[in-house]
Amino acid sequence: MREYILWQDDFSVGVGIIDAQHQKLLQVINTFLSNLEEEAAREAVELSLEEMVRYTEYHFYTEQLLLEPHPDFLSHLNQHWQLIKKTKRIQQDFLDGKILTSEVFDILISWLKEHILGTDQVFFTYLRTHDLLPATAEIPAVGPARSRE
Repeated sequence: MREYILWQDDFSVGVGIIDAQHQKLLQVINTFLSNLEEEAAREAVELSLEEMVRYTEYHFYTEQLLLEPHPDFLSHLNQHWQLIKKTKRIQQDFLDGKILTSEVFDILISWLKEHILGTDQVFFTYLRTHDLLPATAEIPAVGPARSRE
């Protein structure tokens, strides 16, 4: 499997559960993009696309629980919803039989890098410096979209 985006230490936001989920999210996105590029069986692409959508929702749920105390939380929430809308549009296009172009690669890779290295870094740094992060034990293990972790 080709890896389109690799975990790098500078992606770390300093919160173990979020870093682990970001790593898993990269893996899920890489699997989908690899299946798409290699023209894998339609079922394999569909399953990896479904996993990507579900895991993205699961991860965002976890992140949102932690980020809620941030004064600009709603802007972060909006960024999450924008990506969810994009991934669901990609999913619907695929299910409708449309050919997914290289734009899909650009959307996913660019958004993820910019979001983790930009917004997530800033938000989690703020929460850490203002002592607003809850103890990890307070974070529910499963969000609204269950995923195969």
